[in-house]
Amino acid sequence: MSLQDVARFTHLGWDTVKSIVKADLARRFEKVEMREVRRIGVDENYLGKKAKYVTLVVDLESGRVLWVGKGRGKEALEGFWERLRRSGAHIEAVACDMSGAYWSAINEHLPDAALVFDHFHIIKLANEKIDEIRRGLQRTLELTGQKFIKGTRYLLLYGRENLPPDKRPKLEEALAYNEPLSKAYYLKEELRQLWNQPGKEAAQKYLQEWILKAYATAIGPLKQLANTMLTHARQILSYFDHPIRLRHHGGPQQQNRPPHAPSLRLPRCGLPPPTHLRAPRVKRHTHRHLNAAPTSRMNPKLVRSLG
Repeated sequence: MSLQDVARFTHLGWDTVKSIVKADLARRFEKVEMREVRRIGVDENYLGKKAKYVTLVVDLESGRVLWVGKGRGKEALEGFWERLRRSGAHIEAVACDMSGAYWSAINEHLPDAALVFDHFHIIKLANEKIDEIRRGLQRTLELTGQKFIKGTRYLLLYGRENLPPDKRPKLEEALAYNEPLSKAYYLKEELRQLWNQPGKEAAQKYLQEWILKAYATAIGPLKQLANTMLTHARQILSYFDHPIRLRHHGGPQQQNRPPHAPSLRLPRCGLPPPTHLRAPRVKRHTHRHLNAAPTSRMNPKLVRSLG
């Protein structure tokens, strides 16, 4: 329920409701007990042009907000580490995005904790690579007068099971006439299956094969994505030792999210003063598995890197 909904229900002014909520949050979050915290999530949230970004630290087991730092990156977490140290908490695992600023700070202050790169942000990166390919094709096709992929930007975020029936012909036409886009789309859908593997060993093999397929396409953005997956394979596969994630809501970039994994849940009415947050709204979709065999032999160097 939003602040505006509460104001309407109670017949109070919006400012009055906000003041009550802020006072309650200040009372409840003035001293946050962290001694028993074991698994945390670190994520950024965009508040708008005026407030811009804040960084959240959340207990992934209880859902409690442990820290709200102004801005994003390493500096936004500076005060948190001292508070965590004083609490005597033993952190076993941390979920975060692939931002170097976050994970470098985590490695510095929690060297013994497992670092888990979040599923949502990995798929988001894959979607960004697809969009990069789409934009390049769009420019080329416009020069030749073809418009097969115009209007497909958001359709490419969908999986077939959740694609609106009236939109399916448009997507199928775009994929049929544009091989690079088709390869990227189906590889992205296949990547979503990584977190559905029965265990870490199976997931490691699956990731090895996916990386080889991405390299074999010879498509620049997909090769870049494969490089990223190879570089951070350890943190990605850590999910199978510590099944935690950041996002609770579903969306076009997180439809096949790992089931039953503790997640960062954003409060609806607000956070510790002075900040009030809203979880971003996104559409839903699912995925389709791509049954394609690797096109290259397994590279021994690749196997060692993923091991």
